[in-house]
Amino acid sequence: MKKVVGILALAGIGAFIAVVIVLHFVQPGYNASSQLMSELALGPHGSWMFIAFAGFALAAFSVQLGLGQLGAQWPIRALLVIASLGLLGAGVFRLGQFDLVHISLVTVAFIALVLSMCLFARSSVGSRGLSFVSWVLAATTSFSVAAGHSLMPLGVSQRLGAGSALAWLLLVALCLVRSKQGKGTGAWS
Repeated sequence: MKKVVGILALAGIGAFIAVVIVLHFVQPGYNASSQLMSELALGPHGSWMFIAFAGFALAAFSVQLGLGQLGAQWPIRALLVIASLGLLGAGVFRLGQFDLVHISLVTVAFIALVLSMCLFARSSVGSRGLSFVSWVLAATTSFSVAAGHSLMPLGVSQRLGAGSALAWLLLVALCLVRSKQGKGTGAWS
């Protein structure tokens, strides 16, 4: 079952990345360095952003299922559920139609993702190397989001933050796919 949820997480990550990359090329006048990814929903093919957000949500939800099978603490799993609901909601309540709701849901989702990354790093579910990488990716996500508008263009900072969160989900998903059956830290070997 861990392998299945790992594959689902990988599919969700792939869907998000594929949709966002394609929309970058078909959105007229879109500037990736200064505009948010959510602004891709404002273009002629903007409805595809629902698939992107749903993919991101699927990845977070699948990872929490897999971590549950490994005996992860409930707060990590609850935060990942909150993140997945926030991301899915952000896909439903698109920018341009429900701006405040959309921005609030994305904010909640990213806070929940960063907190889950930090709790995961402190837990005994993963290896030491995975814990270190989790701390680094959580810090990178936090820094990049905070650096928007001040140290780097907003579009760049958002992509760095989203990329760091997706990298963490990707790393955990790959570990789930490659893990042995069983519960606990030995499953990561």
